[in-house]
Amino acid sequence: MIAALIELGGSHDECLYSQVRFLKESGYTVHLICTANLKKQVECFGEVDSFLFVNFEGASSLQTMANLLRIRKHIIRNNITQVIFNTAEGNLVRNLTLIPFPKQVQFSGIIHNSYKLLKSSSQRIISRKIKKYFVLNDYILQHVRSNHEVAVEAFYPIFFPKFESVALPKQAGEIWVCIPGQVDFKRRDYEGFLNALAKHPPIASIKYIVLGRENDPNRNFSDMVKAAGLQDHFILFDKFIPNEVFHSYLKQSDVILPLLHPALPKFEQYKKYKITGALNLAFGYKKPLLAKDHFNHVPDLQENALFYDLEQLGEVLNSLPELLPTIQPQLYQDPKWAFEHQKQRYMHFIEG
Repeated sequence: MIAALIELGGSHDECLYSQVRFLKESGYTVHLICTANLKKQVECFGEVDSFLFVNFEGASSLQTMANLLRIRKHIIRNNITQVIFNTAEGNLVRNLTLIPFPKQVQFSGIIHNSYKLLKSSSQRIISRKIKKYFVLNDYILQHVRSNHEVAVEAFYPIFFPKFESVALPKQAGEIWVCIPGQVDFKRRDYEGFLNALAKHPPIASIKYIVLGRENDPNRNFSDMVKAAGLQDHFILFDKFIPNEVFHSYLKQSDVILPLLHPALPKFEQYKKYKITGALNLAFGYKKPLLAKDHFNHVPDLQENALFYDLEQLGEVLNSLPELLPTIQPQLYQDPKWAFEHQKQRYMHFIEG
């Protein structure tokens, strides 16, 4: 049994390790095929039997096609029969699936924006080859199962390598609120967040960990924090965060704050068709979440989150010393959070 796990988009690397382990512990030889920019993040996966890194950045049309043919050759030469796309959408995936493959090669993958299963013409082309799609939370299933041309299942990639812990400057009594991910104003409502802090200045024990580097040339978040006089309450990063540091901050955080608010351009899609990676990071380390009350219909959040209205966000944040102990007893009680449960769900679907 030989499988290839493929990531051509250069993102969503946080979803890879769980799948590598599911496959490896189910008896598979595992090939990991990635864009070259993910090498630093994934080369530590000791369970992988073979790596292939392909550079699409700046590639011409001819070079891109040569890279796709190289991937096809790798799959055929190594007798790979299960091909799983970590991101089963986009032009590169479409073009690879248009290339003929032997009939014994089976395709499946993760659709990160499941709305594409309903409305995207490019996704319909991909679905001629990929007949099985994963989504990343159970609540998404009800919104996409109306597409009867493909099979859809949910799984949770919430398991990570045991990175070495790094000493961090957390003081006794501090509460760390973690906002993971690159600073991207289209994905997280940093402005609404700072406005909430302006109305209710943080208490001394609260620290905000913005766990990602600045990524917007037009708006500098660290300057906004300084302008608000809040720099003593923030830990910010201006360059790539190594895995050991990133995961050490997650482990020591007390609560995860995704900052998904109605002001964001794709907010409605998060309510039905996609999740933010912050959820899986919280689930993986069994951390409570702070979630906008628009998401109180999501069972996983009903179990593991405190909800807020944006007008009261600043008050809720300052009340965390009292609120966090109240939610602790109910966290992560569902059997779905176990590794074996997720492995069986994943393997049953791709092999079924």
